[in-house]
Amino acid sequence: MSVGLSALLLSSPVLAKSNHVSLKVNPITGKQTSVKGKTTKLATIKVLHNKTLLGKGTASKKGAFKITLKVPIKNGWKYTIQATKKGFTAKKYTVTALYASTKIDQAQSNNYQDEIHGLQNTIVSLQSQLNDLKNKQSTTTVVNSDNAQTANTWLAYQKQIDALNDQMSSINNQLDQLHANNNMGPLDAAQMAVEFYRNTKLSDLNDSLTIYQNAVIKDKKLLAQDPNDYTALANLQTDEGEVSEDQKDINTFSEISSEGVDTYLKNAITEQSEFDKLKSESKSLDEQINELQQKQAAVLNSLP
Repeated sequence: MSVGLSALLLSSPVLAKSNHVSLKVNPITGKQTSVKGKTTKLATIKVLHNKTLLGKGTASKKGAFKITLKVPIKNGWKYTIQATKKGFTAKKYTVTALYASTKIDQAQSNNYQDEIHGLQNTIVSLQSQLNDLKNKQSTTTVVNSDNAQTANTWLAYQKQIDALNDQMSSINNQLDQLHANNNMGPLDAAQMAVEFYRNTKLSDLNDSLTIYQNAVIKDKKLLAQDPNDYTALANLQTDEGEVSEDQKDINTFSEISSEGVDTYLKNAITEQSEFDKLKSESKSLDEQINELQQKQAAVLNSLP
């Protein structure tokens, strides 16, 4: 009887209180001006996009929340919803906003995103192969031409294009070394990072990292038991992505903390100047390459 009573007490939702913040977010679609969901009562909720705080609020005593956003949700943008409460381990939910007609759960969304990224990479690869084959075909056509002068002209243009592409590759490598974020310059990226730094605690980031590291371990155990568990595989990909994002956030947080906000922004201004210069050079090279390719096309068209 005592054993049964103990089991009943341990299973009680009141006594078996979790140390983790719960978090459920309603589907997020384009043009929404707020984010709704349920969490642990009185938890603090933040909605972010690329570290920019879009809205903040506190859940009700029943755990319901509705966070009004500074700007409407945009389709295809990635959003992060954070739930924190003193004495509880923080919870974070990341999702890509979808069109209203395609409301699906996060697991499906992640699967679709992975497929989209995979197809995009395939398209880029195929386009590169196609361009290479076209280039080889054009080269063969010109070289086999009876007009030696025309062939030499075309090949001279190609030699210039190859040299410009080498310069472009060097510039892209330099751009990768700067603290830029996609097409965002170092200064804009730094300002967002500083806003994130001022509104985030390192302890929350470390807690989030631990949660997702543990989740990765759990996902791998499930896959070890059943390699065909595609749900576990999708979760693993998502959780590994979250671990990577959290680690980047922690590194950025530590960098700002070490340098200080003023120095961090000052360095970003210097990098922005270099970024703008490289972008201008890249644009100029791209224009030169396009011009040479047009000249090559004219050479091909002049062949009988």
